[in-house]
Amino acid sequence: MNSGIFDVLQSCFGYIGSLVIQFGIYAVYGVGAYYLIKIIYPIAVGKGEGSDLSDRKIWNRFVVTTALWFTVSLYHAKCVWLP
Repeated sequence: MNSGIFDVLQSCFGYIGSLVIQFGIYAVYGVGAYYLIKIIYPIAVGKGEGSDLSDRKIWNRFVVTTALWFTVSLYHAKCVWLP
């Protein structure tokens, strides 16, 4: 009887959900880019905290941030291009 309204609600919630997921993916891109720049800039300039290449904490942050960023980008590519 009222299946039409439920179909509309379902498609609206699906659309809103996909927008939230898309926004979350781009937010992760932005945060990942910020942290990569924050990690790499002192190394490139050679000044400030984090410019010591022998510091293990810097490399751990770099690897974790890069891995997360790469994982999210692979998931995003899968969602966009693969059925």
